[in-house]
Amino acid sequence: NSATKGWFVSTTGTDTNTGATWATAYRTITNGIARATTAGDEVFVAAGTYNTAVLIGIASGIRVVGVGGPSSTIVKRTGGGARIFNLNHANAVLEGVTIRDATVGGVYLQQGTITNCYIINNSAGQVKGGGIWVEGGTVVGCVISNNWQTDQTWGPGGGVYLQAGNVVKCRIVNNTIGGGGLGGYGVGAGAGAIVRGGVLENCLIFGNKATYTADGNGDGAGVYQTGGIVRNCTIASNQ
Repeated sequence: NSATKGWFVSTTGTDTNTGATWATAYRTITNGIARATTAGDEVFVAAGTYNTAVLIGIASGIRVVGVGGPSSTIVKRTGGGARIFNLNHANAVLEGVTIRDATVGGVYLQQGTITNCYIINNSAGQVKGGGIWVEGGTVVGCVISNNWQTDQTWGPGGGVYLQAGNVVKCRIVNNTIGGGGLGGYGVGAGAGAIVRGGVLENCLIFGNKATYTADGNGDGAGVYQTGGIVRNCTIASNQ
C-alpha cells in the first residue's frame, strides 16, 4: 500500500524532528505512534533504552517494531501509575522489544498481536497479571519471566492473566505470586499463568513459584485454570 508510511524513533532523535527517516528520527515511541495515522503504518524503534512515565497506547492497525530485537530495544517504566503498553486494535502489532520494570503490570492486551517480545521484571499489586493481562488478541513467541505479584491478599497471575485470546509458543518462566490464597475469587493464584478463558498452547511454564497463600500452600504455581484451554504445554519444576 503506497499510502502507508514508516516512522522512525531513536535514542539520538528529537521529537521536534519529522520522524520520516533515521536521520530525522523522533526521540519517543509515543510520538512515532501519534504520527502513524494510516492502517498499515510502521514505527521502527532503534536499539537502545527508552524510559517512559506514561502508558504507550496502540489503538490503530499499525506495527511497532524494535529493529534490533528485544535483547537490544528496551522500553522501561521510570514513573507513573500505569502499565507500559496497551494494545486495543485487531490489527495492532508490537514486535521485538523488551518491556520491563512496571509496577502495576507490564502490558494490557485487549486486541492485536504481541510477538517476539521479552516481558520481564514487572510487578503488580491489586491488578491482573504482573507481566501481562490478556483480554483478547494473541501473544506469540514471547518470553514472560521474572514478573511478580506483590499484594498479599489479591494477586492473580504472576506472569500471565489469560481471560480471552491466545498465548502461544511462549516461555513463561521464573514468575512469582505472593498473594493470599484463592479464597473463591482466583486471588493469589497462578504464578506462571492463571487461565480464565482463551487458549494457552505450546508453551513452556517452568520455574514459577507461589510463595505464600492464606493456608500456607501455593495455588497453581505453574498454571491455575478455571476456564479456557491449556493444550500441549510443558509445565515443570514449579513450586
